[in-house]
Amino acid sequence: MNEDKTEPYVSQHNIGIKTKEWLAAIGSVNTHRMRLLVPKSALIVIDMQRFFADPAGKGYLSCTAAISPNLRRLLRAFRRTRRPVIYTRHAHPSPTARYRDHGPVVAREHHRRHSRRRHHS
Repeated sequence: MNEDKTEPYVSQHNIGIKTKEWLAAIGSVNTHRMRLLVPKSALIVIDMQRFFADPAGKGYLSCTAAISPNLRRLLRAFRRTRRPVIYTRHAHPSPTARYRDHGPVVAREHHRRHSRRRHHS
């Protein structure tokens, strides 16, 4: 391994192991059974913006690469079932901040009521 490059704490290669470790660490207090009620479910995506997720971004967090594949699967599933997808983003009102406030901090995807149908001639 290159000594100049440190391995990220969470990566695509170790996220499964890390998740098992975290769940084991909270096992004694995590006693509820989680049930997903699809008709009442929404997906909330927090701070997944280019500033953090793009390797060329000033605030790039390498761990975003580890969660991106699963996030894409969740987004597809929620969109396919027309469940709400809500996004938040990190913002600072200060003009001197490394990242500035450019628009809403919370946004929601809107799904069409009727799916598009292909018209054949």
